[in-house]
Amino acid sequence: MNINECIHYLTPAGTDAIIMPLAAGKPGKAVQASWDCPNWPADLFAIAAAMIERSGCYTEVSPDRQHLEAHADYLEKIEQAAHAWNADPGAPPATLMVLWEQLVTQHGGVEIEQLCASPAVISILLTLFAVADETCAGMGWDVTRHEVPARAFAAIAMGAMADKSS
Repeated sequence: MNINECIHYLTPAGTDAIIMPLAAGKPGKAVQASWDCPNWPADLFAIAAAMIERSGCYTEVSPDRQHLEAHADYLEKIEQAAHAWNADPGAPPATLMVLWEQLVTQHGGVEIEQLCASPAVISILLTLFAVADETCAGMGWDVTRHEVPARAFAAIAMGAMADKSS
């Protein structure tokens, strides 16, 4: 199974199966599947996590001890992207959409079992995974009004859970 096949397997109705019908004003009705970068960070997290786990490329995660400042800069960029996504939950930040596009167009044919041999793919997957994880921080827990700007997706998820219990 290659990267694109894995994405299609994990999201058979498209990467925005929840958002697209709502945007079309047709909740519950099928619309043309989208394979763009998921708008819901938990979906992006799941897709990246599945490929990272199945390939075993998580074993490649380690900061370069000779360049710890560069690693700190990388972590800051992850945090900034997550903050930007929470600040505007309508779409992933442009940096993520570029990485997603690279993943599916330039590397979509790479077999999952071969990911460890591709540092570029590992870097893309780990970045998508890290940003999605940071963006999802607080999901499943209540969010105060003060926290909403930094935890928009956690607030959305909590609101959805509250709606189901009524």
